[in-house]
Amino acid sequence: MGSLAFWDDKNSFGRDEVTDVVTSGGGVFPNAFWLVVEGFNRQTLGAAAPSLSGVALGFPGIAITPNPSGRISR
Repeated sequence: MGSLAFWDDKNSFGRDEVTDVVTSGGGVFPNAFWLVVEGFNRQTLGAAAPSLSGVALGFPGIAITPNPSGRISR
């Protein structure tokens, strides 16, 4: 049986840290979290890609952009 889980790289950020990232990095936190799919292989999943929905899409000033790399592990 397969499973899905969200893994976060970091789940809290200080005001100064966010200000620095907005100023120098365009406000982008790459690889902030992953959707981890376990117990499946590429043949099982095929071309399936996760889509985003729900309340998180309505947060003002925040965009969540999937990485199309399709990595199996990090």
